[in-house]
Formats: sequence, C-alpha cells, structure tokens
Amino acid sequence: MANQNSSSAWQGMSALLKLFQVVTAGAVIFGLAYLLGYTTLIGPLKGNDSALHIAYATWLDQYFPQIPHWYPLQGGGESILHGYPVLAHLLVVALHRLSGLSILQAYRLLSFLTFPVTALGIYFLGWLYFRKQTLGLIAAMFFLLAPITWTWMYDWGFFAQSVAMVFLPYSLICFDRYLSQVIEGSKSVWRGFWFLALVLSLALASLTHLIVGIAAVTGMALFTVISSLTAEPGSRGRILIKGLLASLASGALVALILAFYLVPFYLYSQVANREGLNNPAPHQLPRLPVAEFLGISPMDPTQILTRMQFPLVVTIFFVIGLVLALRSSRKALTICLVTILGMLYVLMPELPAIVLGISPTVFMLFNFRTLLMV
Repeated sequence: MANQNSSSAWQGMSALLKLFQVVTAGAVIFGLAYLLGYTTLIGPLKGNDSALHIAYATWLDQYFPQIPHWYPLQGGGESILHGYPVLAHLLVVALHRLSGLSILQAYRLLSFLTFPVTALGIYFLGWLYFRKQTLGLIAAMFFLLAPITWTWMYDWGFFAQSVAMVFLPYSLICFDRYLSQVIEGSKSVWRGFWFLALVLSLALASLTHLIVGIAAVTGMALFTVISSLTAEPGSRGRILIKGLLASLASGALVALILAFYLVPFYLYSQVANREGLNNPAPHQLPRLPVAEFLGISPMDPTQILTRMQFPLVVTIFFVIGLVLALRSSRKALTICLVTILGMLYVLMPELPAIVLGISPTVFMLFNFRTLLMV
C-alpha cells in the first residue's frame, strides 16, 4: 500500500512538473512572439495585401450570413466565396462581434496570434516526437527567430495562409499519433480519436487556405516514405503501406467532406486561369539565393523574395542534428531527410519546372511554396 501511494504521489508530481513546463514554455513563446512582432498590433498596417483582407472581412461582416456570390469592389468584380478562402476572414468577423473590437483591431490581433499559436504547435510536435519538452521549446523559439516565418505576413500580408499555418503542426501531430496506433495494431478508442482529429485539422487548414492543407498531406506522405527507408528492414513495407494508406484515406475523406466548397473553387479557378496566367514559364519560377536562405550571407533587401531566410544558428544546429541523428535516432534522421528534400525542391527551380511540364494543375498544388511550408 505504501509503495502504491508513493507511486501515485510521484506520478502526480511528474504530471504537475510537465504542466509547469508547458505553462512556462507557453509564456516564453508568447513573450518572444510579442517581443518580435508587437508592431503587428500597433502602428502602420503591415503587409501589402492586408488592406484587401480587411475589406473582405468588412464585406462579410456587412452581409453575413446572407453573403452575396458576387463581390463588385475588386477589379471588374469577382466571387469571394469561390475565388478565395474566407474562413480566416469569418474568424475576424466572429472576434469583432464577440469582443467589440473593430474589424481592424480584430484583424491585427488574429494576425499576431497566428505566430505564437503556430510556434506552440511546433513545441508540442517536438515534444511528442522525441519525448523532450526542451527540444520542442527550442524548435518553437527557432521558428519565431527565423525571418522567413514573418515575411509572409509582415511583407506580403498573406493573412489566410498565416492563419492556416496554425493547423499544420497539429495535423502532423495527429498523423504521427494515428500512424503509431495503426502500426502497433491498436484497436483502442485513441486510434479513432487521432484519425478524426487528423481529418478535422486537415479540413480546417484546407478551408482556411487550401495550399496549407496540401502542404500537410505532402508532409505526411514524405514522412511516411522516409520513415520506411530509415526503419528496420523488417518493418519498412508495413510502415510505407500503412502510412500512405493513412495519408490517402485522410486526404480523400477531407476532399469528400469539403467537396461542396472545393469543386466550385476549382471550377472558378479554371475560369480565372483560362489564359494560363497562373502557369509561369520555367524561367519565371522563383530562385532563392542558397547562401542567403541558409543564413550564411546577409539578406538582400532589393530581392522580391527578401527575408526568405533561416538564421545561421538554425542552419548550424540542423547540420549538427543531422550528424547526431545518423548515429542515434531514426526519427530525427527521418525529419532531417524530409527537410533536405523540401529544401532541394525549394532551392532548385528545375524540380518544380519538371512538375509544371507534367501538369500545370498539379504544379498549382505542389510548388515551391508548398514544400517551403513543410
């Protein structure tokens, strides 16, 4: 009895310690995000497209729930409902109505919150992958310290993408948990829970910005393929088959659930792209300077894709992690190899050009931006 009480007390203390670490990590993440990004909340509006998104939110607030199909205030008119994902803008409207904040204030607050909440997801991702909360916190901090994290919103105002990115690490967490249950042959309720959570996170990511949902499925597929290569010989085939089936099943189910939205969205995009304006020539594909991307050389402010950079400290730690992973961790090696594949696709436009030559439609989904998110 004494041993049981002692064991229960130790488990309780361990749980409290982990909770304290989570709270502390959250405080560090939100504090660092505020230190680096507080100007999102005050001063001049950041991001080239931000005024457009505020206009969208204002329009939706004016007409919700009876939203007109046609939006006459942009160009010669367009359909917002079928031409651009609006879940992020509806969140602005909801926050505005529930809190009393103006549309502009709600937009600023949500824009800022996307950074620490995404970083928090990376923290949980690192923790669950490696059972080390400190590793997750370092990863989250490195995410916030990278200029490439901020440039999407700060420079370009890609609001919907920034909100959708919140769901990317959580989708990968759900996939990892579900795949582990499948490979172990578990029949517990957790297997169904993680699958439903995966479908929900993919659906929310896709409704917020389709390219992020595709990035999540791409990350799941790459993780599966590389995991099968780095696993012990006897389990490689099982991991590959079950992982790809899980990726296809979750992606297909999300596509079926969201068909009411995705089909009109696709058809409208085909009309909007009837002259091929979204299918660039191979020489027009973006080419990022390798040394600048890896933090080896300073950023060039004259470049259109400026601040597409990771700090040098992240690059150094990545190389160290890759060397150590070769000796000690198959899972870390898998993540390193997935990262390398993503970087090769991003830094070598010849690879996206091959995809573009095969299918412009596939290229619209699997381009340098998709792999950059992964």
